[in-house]
Amino acid sequence: LDNLYSKFQPIEQSRWNQSNIDTLFYAGAQTFVNRYFNFSPSTSYQQYYFNLIQQPVNMITGYQRQHRKSINYVPTEGADPNTTDQYTRIMTHVCNGEGIHEQFSKACELAAVSGMVLLQPYLDYTGDDQAQGQMKAKIWEYNSFLVDPYFRNPDMSDAQFVWCQEYISKQEAQNRFPDKVNNIAPMSGTPQRYGNFYFLPENYNMARNDLMVLSYVWYKWQRKKKRLYSKSRNQFFDYAGGDGQLEQILYSIPDMEEVTVEVPCWKLAVVLNDQLMFQGDNPLGFDTCPFVPVFWNYEPHTNYYDLRVRSLVRTMRDPQFLFNYKVIQNNDIAAATINAGWMRKSGAVANEDNLKKSGQGWDVIINEGFEMTDVQKIVPSAVPESDLALAQQMADLIYNTSGINLENWSGQDDKQISSLTMMLKQAANLMVFQKYFDQWDMSLKLLGEKMLQIVLNNWNAEKVALYVGEEPSPHFYSKVFAKFQTVVEEGLLTPTQKNFQAQQMMEINERFGREVLPPSMIIKDMNLQGKAEIMQF
Repeated sequence: LDNLYSKFQPIEQSRWNQSNIDTLFYAGAQTFVNRYFNFSPSTSYQQYYFNLIQQPVNMITGYQRQHRKSINYVPTEGADPNTTDQYTRIMTHVCNGEGIHEQFSKACELAAVSGMVLLQPYLDYTGDDQAQGQMKAKIWEYNSFLVDPYFRNPDMSDAQFVWCQEYISKQEAQNRFPDKVNNIAPMSGTPQRYGNFYFLPENYNMARNDLMVLSYVWYKWQRKKKRLYSKSRNQFFDYAGGDGQLEQILYSIPDMEEVTVEVPCWKLAVVLNDQLMFQGDNPLGFDTCPFVPVFWNYEPHTNYYDLRVRSLVRTMRDPQFLFNYKVIQNNDIAAATINAGWMRKSGAVANEDNLKKSGQGWDVIINEGFEMTDVQKIVPSAVPESDLALAQQMADLIYNTSGINLENWSGQDDKQISSLTMMLKQAANLMVFQKYFDQWDMSLKLLGEKMLQIVLNNWNAEKVALYVGEEPSPHFYSKVFAKFQTVVEEGLLTPTQKNFQAQQMMEINERFGREVLPPSMIIKDMNLQGKAEIMQF
């Protein structure tokens, strides 16, 4: 671990630092922003921060939430379609029941803010099912992992290691490692000795922090694995199940023979403070990388380390600061000017109290020996037009640098705009972000593949039958010949998507001039109260 840290921490530190700056900008940390730009204002400057960065980020993440996609499995290479349908049903049940879609949306939001996060599907044995576990997805934020900075593939398959770190209490440590209670009991909560990831929030209160540092270090290795080899096909195949199933396969298919081969895998070492708690193969039973990277801009070919991972916020930092500075400066100009009153020579006005009055009409009497020009109304001086235009230019630049055109997204400049025109405008503006939505689709696809591997390796047929409402198909657990492809498609997950589908169905009936689709198909997707009674009627 010391070797890994000394070798890669300087590179990862630049990512941590830039992501931390992005996060503080998104949160609107004015004192930090001023310090970042080496700007030393008076005390009053630090009290105001007009944050425009959140809106562009929330527009992107809001669109992703409104158009969430579901995970589907389709058969390839002669796989059984009934089996892939069961895969889809069990994963839909898991995603809806365990909040996987919400976790994925949160990961997308954090990627837009900080550049890159990691998603890790796992089984939670502390909930309802303490025997086989509940599927969950954990987000490792930008400051909680140290990753091989030279990985190129979007699935992290070419990474050599991932080191994640979190803080837990002694009680939690004893619950997680019940066989190591005697080792944990004498340990003290002194994270300042073991906490290497100093951008984690727990590191900012070390003197009063009695938590323990838990590290999960995943690293690439090789292991021996039994596979089936077909001489006639010259192909290797995986198989599931124990020796009994293997005998059946070998008996049914004479061409097959069992062989032992070396296969790449990911091993895990778990370290609490400085003591090894576990080291071995992936407990969830699969060999591929256990993480799914979710990023905004990840460009490992860039030779400047602080530019490899970039967030949506990165481009908006400079105009956001200049906009804030200009608004405060304009406010100071207006506040520092005398906006009301009179200029007069001493003794020129007989009834000076009337100068302070307004309304109802008050006479101002000029003393003898003075001219009318000796008393003049003070005309308020306005903020220069160029300063106002500059503030507006900075506000516009925030949106221009992010790639968002507000008018295209909302159609707010044209009140008579039709819904079709607005959709076309939105679609045109989304072309700028198609790359990012495609990247997120890829991440969701990888998540679906890893979650299915966890199900196949850890859940028995009885649990699967409970979720899918029928017995698993004969090919459900078979890995011989059965190949499937994971696809992500926009599904009916949100009320907006369901309502939109119902409107489309009504339009189909209207276009054909007859009842192509019955009311029972349409009403179930409508956002109505008393839907059950309406359906029954």
